[in-house]
Amino acid sequence: MEGATQGSVVCNKYTPYTLNLNAFWITAFCKINKTANKICYLGTHAKGLIEDCAMVSICNFEAMKTKRSNKSRRYRRKRTKSKSRLLLFLIPGILLLVFLGTFSYAYRQVAFLPAVQGADTTHLFLKPGLTLSRAIDLLEQKTPLRKPRLSHAYISWRGASTKVGQGRYILLPDMSMQEICNLLLSGGETPVSLTLRGLRTQGELVSFFSSYLAMSSQELSAALSDSSLCDSLGGFDTETIRCLFLPGDYSFPWNVSVEELLASMQLRYREYWTDKRRAQADSLGLSPIEVSIIASIVEEESAKRDEHGRIARLYLNRYRRGMRLQADPTVKFAAGRFDLRRITLPYLGVRSPYNTYQVEGLPPGPIRLARPSTMDSLLYSKPSNDLYMCAKEDFSGYHNFASTYAEHLSNARRYQAELNKRGIK
Repeated sequence: MEGATQGSVVCNKYTPYTLNLNAFWITAFCKINKTANKICYLGTHAKGLIEDCAMVSICNFEAMKTKRSNKSRRYRRKRTKSKSRLLLFLIPGILLLVFLGTFSYAYRQVAFLPAVQGADTTHLFLKPGLTLSRAIDLLEQKTPLRKPRLSHAYISWRGASTKVGQGRYILLPDMSMQEICNLLLSGGETPVSLTLRGLRTQGELVSFFSSYLAMSSQELSAALSDSSLCDSLGGFDTETIRCLFLPGDYSFPWNVSVEELLASMQLRYREYWTDKRRAQADSLGLSPIEVSIIASIVEEESAKRDEHGRIARLYLNRYRRGMRLQADPTVKFAAGRFDLRRITLPYLGVRSPYNTYQVEGLPPGPIRLARPSTMDSLLYSKPSNDLYMCAKEDFSGYHNFASTYAEHLSNARRYQAELNKRGIK
């Protein structure tokens, strides 16, 4: 490089290679630069593309999000409407089920289950003009209701002010409130069944009927003390009117009137006194009333029905002969001592038209309500000569009969001795 001036190119043997190498690197650098520029260009465009894709994706995501949000809102709105519709049908359905359940329970209580708490049969007596509400109040006074509020609500529904039938009602313990109301509103009262027997005085008779029927004792007593009324019923007076009442089984409405009661008794009396029986009484010289009076003495004299005919004929024999009957039962009736087991002298002296030891003939009325069978025993009794009788000393309830007074005294002594032996006074 010596001798070379500044700015000149010094050439030697390596100069060509050097130039070629430089050209290579320049060319390579240019290509690399060009490639880099392309890459940069592509990178720039790729970045934009990526950004565009990202923006598109974001937009698509937002659109999808918005679409999903709208769809979700529509779904929620639809679901809300569905819930509303469901509630619209569900609430009335529930209310209907509650109503039906309550109604079913209430109907079962009043229609099928017992209305009262008690286990006994209740007899309800209703006077005219009572309402259904008042009738149930009377029932509640006798026995408590099982469901009071429900029962009264049912009564109000049926018509609390509705009039019920008057009379006597038998309410069984297993009857429901519906059955009770139906019975009361239909007027299906239960007749009063009575068995008339064993009564002696008019007071007992009045007390018996007024105890079982709606009529007062004052009403019936006044009727039986009315001589005109008694005569209109068959020629009775205020004493013999008891002959009208024949023992037996009867059935009356609870609110039967006194007039209806007497008419019913008169019908039974006429049914017994047939033409045949009247003719038989005439053949014995007796009236129907006299037959009743003698039969009443016979019943009080002995409980042994198989000797009623003989006792009846004995009293008939004494009556025909004009003898005093001297019947001990008439002394008990006159003294008002039906529990006497021994008739002593003080009682024999009782002043009374019923004491046949003191008066002749028959008592003014029966001393007992005579059974039709006992009257038949008199009407169809066998003839006899018996004039006396005395209870047997064996206390069997039977009697020793005699046709003479001497024989009677012998029987009486044996009986009195046994009384003394047993200490009966």
